[in-house]
This record gives sequence, structure tokens and C-alpha cells, in this order.
Amino acid sequence: MTKETIIAVHQILREGLFEQLRTKERIDTKISIITGFNALLLILCLQLYPHVNIILFCIGMFFLVASLGLLFKAYRTQSWSFSPKPQILIEELNDGKEIEDIYKQTIGDIGSIPDVEGNSIDNKGLGAFGQNEKRINYKAYWLNTCTYILFLGLIIITLSRIAFQFPL
Repeated sequence: MTKETIIAVHQILREGLFEQLRTKERIDTKISIITGFNALLLILCLQLYPHVNIILFCIGMFFLVASLGLLFKAYRTQSWSFSPKPQILIEELNDGKEIEDIYKQTIGDIGSIPDVEGNSIDNKGLGAFGQNEKRINYKAYWLNTCTYILFLGLIIITLSRIAFQFPL
């Protein structure tokens, strides 16, 4: 590979890594908004308490509380993978490694591609990109699941109010 090709591939992979981190921030923002909305709904629903079907109301409140708890699970702090790691980069520069070799090493770290000697860079089989992708998918899964649980709880609480107003 030519030096320009190595640098171009490195830049493309780095931009992909930064885009992942921007996606993570967007998901965290959505989680924050839905968590606040869920907490507000819990407080408002408690104001309905005496005027609802108690069984349906308790089931609906359970779903709202479960959704809130799972949202906190999705929002928890996680470590994110970056490449190159500053300490390793400084050591490699001090050891007199060529810049092309450092670019190749970084490309391998991000994409979990074998390095020049054919050894896998990452011990988990995933580069920084793959590790971050798993964490983003985890957050997105819980965000979507909690949203469904939240709306199910709202529907049940609404039905509890309707069942109270129009008893059978």
C-alpha cells in the first residue's frame, strides 16, 4: 500500500469511529428525554389514583416503573474504545517507529484487521469500531424496549381510567 492509501484508510476509519460516538450521544439524549417524560408521567398518573380501576392501574404503574428502571440501565456509564491510545502512541514514537507503521497499527486497532505481521490487534476479535458498535446496539435495544413498555403502561393506565368511568 502507498502512504497516501494508508492515510486515506486511516482517516475514513477515524471518521467512522467519531460518527459512532456522535450516534451514542444522540441515543443518550433520547434516553434522557424519555426518562424525564416517564418520571413526569409517573407523578401525573399518581394524581389519578382514587379515580381508576385499581387492578389495571397497578399493572400500568408497574410497566411505567419497569420502563424507568430499564432506562437507567441503558443510560449507565460505559467505557468507549478509541484508537490510538495516547500512551501507546507516545511509546511507539519514542521507539522510533515509522509513521506508516503507526497508521497501520491504528487501522488494525480500529477495524480489528491483522497488522503487518499478520497478528490480530485486538484480543477480543473486535476492534474499537466493533466494540463501540456492540455498546451502541445495546443502548438502542434498551431504548426501544423501554419505549414500548412505557406506551404499554400508558395504555393500561388509560384503560384503568376508562374502566372506572364506565363500569361493566
